[in-house]
Amino acid sequence: MTVTDYWDAVAQRYLDLFRDEFDDKPFDLAILRSFAAHFQQTRSIVDVGCGPCGALSRILSGYGLTVTGIDISHKCVALAKTEQPDLDFQVMDMAKMSFPDKGFDGLVAYYVLHYTPISDLPGVIREFARVLKPGGRLLLVAKEGDGEGWIDDPMGITDQVFWSAPSLADLQNLLTDNGFTISDCQVRKPHAQEIDVRRIYLTAIRI
Repeated sequence: MTVTDYWDAVAQRYLDLFRDEFDDKPFDLAILRSFAAHFQQTRSIVDVGCGPCGALSRILSGYGLTVTGIDISHKCVALAKTEQPDLDFQVMDMAKMSFPDKGFDGLVAYYVLHYTPISDLPGVIREFARVLKPGGRLLLVAKEGDGEGWIDDPMGITDQVFWSAPSLADLQNLLTDNGFTISDCQVRKPHAQEIDVRRIYLTAIRI
């Protein structure tokens, strides 16, 4: 099952479970407010891996940013358009975006790297850098890990899914080796209802 097939299959269930997940995540909301506060007159943002909820795009739009959400899953994009009808969502592969070079002031990537083999991640990060203007800001959020492999599917759609979770040091090196300088790094413990791994929040500037 490809990543696209998986998210087409899981999209509705994910929406039902996580439609309002940011309501109980004040730490994440504070991170997003801080990210949004750095943009003044220029404020075009791409939300990579927007998922079926489109909640992150909605939150950033509420802070005055002009947001385009993308996802590789047609089903996720269709549901996001229904959930957030006033926002722009497009079907697109984050590793091969159709946007022009230097087209965005900011990019947010929330838990989107986990389905990509670690060997392919440098190319993804370089693609993030390509679509950002020099000085543009990246917010990368990921679950901390120590490698990659097959795990039981937490959504119960299939038996196992591929899961990639680099360490904090590996994520930092991934950014600094592929077009970014890190400006901030924060880590939080999981909430009671979350998978028991730390969450990493890296803010970086496109060189």
